[in-house]
Formats: sequence, structure tokens, C-alpha cells
Amino acid sequence: MTELTLEWVEGGVSRSEQIQPNQPSKNPGTVRIGRDPQKCDIVLSDSSVSGLQAEVYYHAGSQAFYLRSLRDTNPPIVNGQPITTGEVPLGTASTVSLGRVVLNARVSKGGFPPTEVSQPSGVPPTAVSSPTPAAPPPYPAPSPAPYYQSQPTSSDQGPKVWVWIIAGALVIGGGALAWPYVSNFLGLSTEPTVSQSDSDSNQSNSDQDSADSDSSPGSRGESFGDKMADLVTYEHSSGLFRIKTPRTWQRKDTSKAGEVILRWTDSETDSSIVVDLFKSRRLSQQELGDLSRRFITNAFGKEPGFQVGQPKVQDSGVVELGWEFSTRNDQVLGATYTEQSEDTVSVVSILVLRSDFEQVRSTFREILQSYRFNPSVPIP
Repeated sequence: MTELTLEWVEGGVSRSEQIQPNQPSKNPGTVRIGRDPQKCDIVLSDSSVSGLQAEVYYHAGSQAFYLRSLRDTNPPIVNGQPITTGEVPLGTASTVSLGRVVLNARVSKGGFPPTEVSQPSGVPPTAVSSPTPAAPPPYPAPSPAPYYQSQPTSSDQGPKVWVWIIAGALVIGGGALAWPYVSNFLGLSTEPTVSQSDSDSNQSNSDQDSADSDSSPGSRGESFGDKMADLVTYEHSSGLFRIKTPRTWQRKDTSKAGEVILRWTDSETDSSIVVDLFKSRRLSQQELGDLSRRFITNAFGKEPGFQVGQPKVQDSGVVELGWEFSTRNDQVLGATYTEQSEDTVSVVSILVLRSDFEQVRSTFREILQSYRFNPSVPIP
């Protein structure tokens, strides 16, 4: 008998469910997945999952399991593609993202013919095109936005191996986005630096930053650029990472068990810095790119005018992703930098209004160049 196994990690616990043709369910003929235990056969507790989000059924004619969306405003993502209409087949190595939860599919076939499950249409489903799935084993997915609340604990560490995340040049989407050359705009180096030191490095603000921008200030005048250029160094209590941030920006810690998430936001604009770190098995650069693209799509995909480029791997190993969306009478420009060192995955995102970018790009450059993380530090 054909059997579909779904495996995922939720709350730090590995879970799995088996789905067989014609198995009893709350909605005969399908197995429904979501957060509502009254309506769903497979219940996910994460708040990013809809009450009733997706369903899986078996079609005997094509001898395959299919998934369809039950929530247009929060569609499942199969192999990186949002599924809003139609159905897609699930095979071994398919990945299904429901909110922040990533389910990995595995199909096994026994020696007995499958039992047909009656479907309303009576004919094989019309499947939307789906990219060829990769073959990633389960790995944790970072939160698309910092929703969790917990306070990381500190721990004593030995010599610190700081990893600097500095990305190189990038062309996104053939220039379709508002800022196709993200790292060229920021003036970032193409080479990362890994240093071993017990002491913190004292990096002063560069005097040249004030001269890098000669454009006229936005509607908030020069005060926004001045306030943003007033940087202070934040170091996580565990020694996991440190980064320079604007002194006046508000910090919010929404970390959870196994994942450290901090966000700095300017109260007057849409500018933000988000740092997300978690432990994972070794990921390929393609997996890091898929992860960052899913991260951003889940977080901002519903914003008007949302566009995201293709992940680009730099010579340094950093995966860079450019994206944007519309807000009021402006655009938010975003860039995400993803890298793994040892078993620690680091995802750093910056957001800034397009009208402010020329005024503050040198400061963002300094912020990104100041960021470093220590992969030897455990994540609480």
C-alpha cells in the first residue's frame, strides 16, 4: 500500500504522521492540516499556521498523493512555490511550508495496489507547475518575523571565533527590482573575515560615511540620517553575536527555544534590522538560498508590490537576496544575508525606505560590516 509520511520539527520536537489511501479522517477522502483540532487530522500548534490551511488526498488514477490549499490568504508553499489554486503532487523529497513549519514528505510503496479514494471530480487533478524538488532532510526554519518571546541566557565561552558577514556584488532579477545591485550600493567588500580573539574589536565610526551621500534629505530632514549614524554596539548576553545599531532605534527580543531573534526598528520610518540565528545540520548553498527566500516570502509576501530576486551565492559563501514592497507613497527595499558556519545559521535582514537609502546607505554599510557571530556559542 502506498503511504505518505510527513516529518517536521515543531517546538524543538521531531514529529511525523503517516497518510494512507482511504484512511479514516474528519473529512472523508482527505487529510486536513492546520491549527484547529476540531477540523484537522494533523494539528500544528505554531501560530503562523491557519486554523484550516491545507489538505492531502490520494488519487488512485495517478497513484499519487496531492496537496491543495484551503486558505488563499495563507497558502501552503510546496518546494518554494505558493499554491493558491489547483493541486500539486507530493513525492519523496517534497517540502511543504505551512507558515513557519516545514514538513518534509516521503512516499513509500508496498506490494499491494492502492485503494482508490473517491474525489468530487472523478478525474485526475489539474496540477500547477512545481519546480523539481531538492532533497533536503528536515531542518529548522527560521521565523519569518519575530513573534516569539523568551530571554536567551548567557554562558561562558572559550576563545571566540567571530565570523564576519560581508557580502559582495549582486545582480537581482536582471535589474527588475528597484535596487538590483544591492552590495554595490552598500559598497561592501567581497571577502568575509574569520578572526579568533578573546577581546572585542573597537571599530570606530568611519568619518568618510558622512561624505558618502550627497543627495538631499527626505521629508524628515537631516535628523533621520544623523540619528541613524549615531551607532552603538550591541552584544548578545550569551556572546553569540554583536552588531552596531542606531542608538535611538527600539530593540525587540522575540527569541524562542533554539532560535535567537532580535529586531531593531526606527519608530518614525519602516527601517529595520533583523538578526536571526539557529542551529542546523549542514546546509548546501542552494538550501540556504531557498531558506532565505522562503523566510522573506512568508514574512512580506502579502505586502503590496512584493518582489523578491533569486538568491545569489557570493565568493565568500554568503547568500544574498534582494527584495522590495510598496508602502504608502514609497518603497521598502530589503536585503537578506544568509550564511552558515559550523552548525550555526545566521540570517541578517535590513529594510529601508527607498527615499531614505542614499542618505543612510553608508550607515547600513557600517552596520553590516560590524556584524559578527560566534558559531561555537550554544543557542539557548
